Amino acid sequence: MKCPHCNNSVGWFKGLKRIKTGDSKAKILACPACGEAVQRHFNWKLFFVLMPVMAILLLFVVRPTVEATGLSYLIGVDSGLMGVLAMLPCYYLKDAVAA
Repeated sequence: MKCPHCNNSVGWFKGLKRIKTGDSKAKILACPACGEAVQRHFNWKLFFVLMPVMAILLLFVVRPTVEATGLSYLIGVDSGLMGVLAMLPCYYLKDAVAA
């Protein structure tokens, strides 16, 4: 994810700082580099494009590999991991004022 203000790359697990507001439900975060307010958004269109690709990859690459190694008890785990991997690129940062 890139900050819309400074174009600094913000890692997923690096941690955006929460901005304290009067509203406890506000999800306003701050870029760790420039300190400007940003919000995390989800791109549903990209998610629905990636899901069939991940399903095909799961059925024809991951699942046969898991079964060939004898780890058939991980069949449900690999499906969940593919779903998470499809979700991660769908998050992006937007200016908190414009959102």
